[in-house]
Amino acid sequence: MCRRFVVVLTLDQDVYEAGPAARFKHGAAAGDSDCRQGKIYGGSEAGIHERIETQDLKRGSSSSWSRAEVLNWPNAISLARLLSGPLLVGMILQGFLRAALVGLALAGASDWLDGFVARKLGISSVLGSYLDPLADKVLVGSITLSMAYAGLLNPALVALVVARDAVLLAGSIFYLIYTLGWQWSGWVGFLKIDAGEAEKIEPLYISKVNTALQLALVGVAVMQPALNVVDTYLVVPILSWSVAATTSLSWLGYVWVYLRRLGVAKH
Repeated sequence: MCRRFVVVLTLDQDVYEAGPAARFKHGAAAGDSDCRQGKIYGGSEAGIHERIETQDLKRGSSSSWSRAEVLNWPNAISLARLLSGPLLVGMILQGFLRAALVGLALAGASDWLDGFVARKLGISSVLGSYLDPLADKVLVGSITLSMAYAGLLNPALVALVVARDAVLLAGSIFYLIYTLGWQWSGWVGFLKIDAGEAEKIEPLYISKVNTALQLALVGVAVMQPALNVVDTYLVVPILSWSVAATTSLSWLGYVWVYLRRLGVAKH
């Protein structure tokens, strides 16, 4: 006789444990035969819910955004990087270049740190896959615009970087609307939060290289006037051309990806 039990359900090869009063997925009541077959196991309800939450986060598949999906260290680091953008803009415009240089170094390190922490903790977050590139774009876009205004970067290069990000953002919104059949169902449905359809964003490799070069460029461009360093080896022009090239390539790469998704381009 099973006096205290939980039902174990399998979904996509992952084990989920329901509460003591739970039934099987198809409505069959748990009986003594299931106990003999090892399908029902004992355990505390609090521990069960904790394991469910951890397993659901580590699965990394398309699912609703649970508390663990939202509140975790990698997301906190990405959010801090996103919020640092306006702060660094103020430092640059006010001429506090040394403080801005330190802030840029920390922001650049956080771009590596959030991914490292996620891998270390085994976290694969759908929300994080949106938040990480958004933080990069807000940080780089706001800083490059302020640096162009301050005469530290070429305005044409900054226009190229901002234009690519704006077009990619518009393209993402267009694709989401397209997948919804051009019908508005509210923000929850638009972001596919509760329908189990949230799709992870996987950045192209060339886009990762582009982000690294952009951070290197703004860092060097701020470091030279902050520390009175003369650009003897033309580092800024070399980095500027590298950023221009990788920005253009990543732009074309994402356009090709979206065309394939829409069925316009062949695989």
